[in-house]
Amino acid sequence: MRFYYSRIVKVVSTIIVLTIFTSAIHAQSVFAGKMEFNPATGTYAKDATFTVKVLVDTESVNTTSADAVIQFDNTLLAVDSVADGTFYPTVLHSDNNGTLVISGIVNSVDAVVSGKGELATITFKALTAGTASVKFDCTQGQLNDSNISKSETSSQSDIDVLTCSSLVAGSYTITSNGSTTPTPTGTTATPTTAGTVTATPTSIPNTGGFNMVALIPQLMLASLFILIGAIPLLL
Repeated sequence: MRFYYSRIVKVVSTIIVLTIFTSAIHAQSVFAGKMEFNPATGTYAKDATFTVKVLVDTESVNTTSADAVIQFDNTLLAVDSVADGTFYPTVLHSDNNGTLVISGIVNSVDAVVSGKGELATITFKALTAGTASVKFDCTQGQLNDSNISKSETSSQSDIDVLTCSSLVAGSYTITSNGSTTPTPTGTTATPTTAGTVTATPTSIPNTGGFNMVALIPQLMLASLFILIGAIPLLL
């Protein structure tokens, strides 16, 4: 009896380890997208205006939308205007007390966008001397911050493919007087689109993240069912 019990324990352990390992590999492959500011640094005079592009890179993943939740010090900077980029056909934005939200979305349920491109261009006004940090609000797995949304199928929730750890904050020095010296970074590329635009959505869909921890109980339950089915073969 101990022999069979030992074999059962080994089978269960192997199934659980392999399942978690496979899920971990999948989780790493899901998060691939990037966002960046261009330029990411620069020096500007007080009362001057300057532009910063928000660039998106889906790493060749087909996407349906992207949200850039941008935080900045509104005692040093003010948003003068936001110009729509060309990466997504529809761009919406809102500015509220140091948080700027820019959302891009496709225009039909069967359209996707992939590649690199410009989500929007922000025009900031320098209010007072200091060093202003501009950063993406992003926590892996969160639904209400920066994200790039990959649509799996019509029966599944969207998956967030943005790699939060790859995001770099912008830093802009505001002087009381002097010259303006932006530092360009990165390049802007033309996005690749697929699908036929047939309708305009009325709202921006929620984007999600891959939560491996939440799947562990389900994986263990599945392993238990497999074990029960394998017991007759081991006796």
